[in-house]
Amino acid sequence: MVPSVPDFRTCDESVAETIRLNLSTAGLREHDGVVAGASGHNDGFFNAATITVAQADPRGALDGIREFFGDLPFTFWLREGLDPTLADAALLAGLSVTDGPPLMVLESIEEIPPAPEGVAIDSFVEADRREAVTASALGNGMAPHLAETFVPPGIAEHPTAGLVLGRIDGEIVTTAQWILTDDAVGIYAVSTIPEHRGKGLGAAITWAAVAEGKRRGAHWSLLQASAMGLGVYERMG
Repeated sequence: MVPSVPDFRTCDESVAETIRLNLSTAGLREHDGVVAGASGHNDGFFNAATITVAQADPRGALDGIREFFGDLPFTFWLREGLDPTLADAALLAGLSVTDGPPLMVLESIEEIPPAPEGVAIDSFVEADRREAVTASALGNGMAPHLAETFVPPGIAEHPTAGLVLGRIDGEIVTTAQWILTDDAVGIYAVSTIPEHRGKGLGAAITWAAVAEGKRRGAHWSLLQASAMGLGVYERMG
């Protein structure tokens, strides 16, 4: 039965799974609903923690996260309303609090529109690694060694996660990651290289990732929208 409203517990677990999958090459800590992963890069976005349940000991949870990361900068993802006490504790502990990207949900997956003419969509295989990392780096405006986090080892054979690629004339120009959690598919790391923007590729690759989830039993989908992508996702519904 398809839920009539989003299951925010699934949304929280989806974010946790992105940390496990993408941001744990230098270490992973899980304890009482706290998930923290370190990529080892000296960039707060690529070392992250989140929670999947409200914390009985907010200050203890924060102390554990800070101890895990040590001198590494990190981001603590906390969905608004999940644990207000923990949010207050984060402020008291001196963490800088900012609004994160909006959580967007497509409440039912029905017909998937076709990709624009001339765009070939397929799934990532290991031979695509170098080109896929380059496309992700260009599309996200980051160095290739950081973009590699979105193409983690083993992703081609992962049972509940993968990448979809969009090609024009054989060149990878757009990418997205999908992660299946319960009956939802989370869409992450959507990128389109700058010279191919404005052609509907962002929507096309997002729909392709949604389709991968649907094939595996997902009934709804979720993502965190960047400022650039917000209008695209709103038009998708």
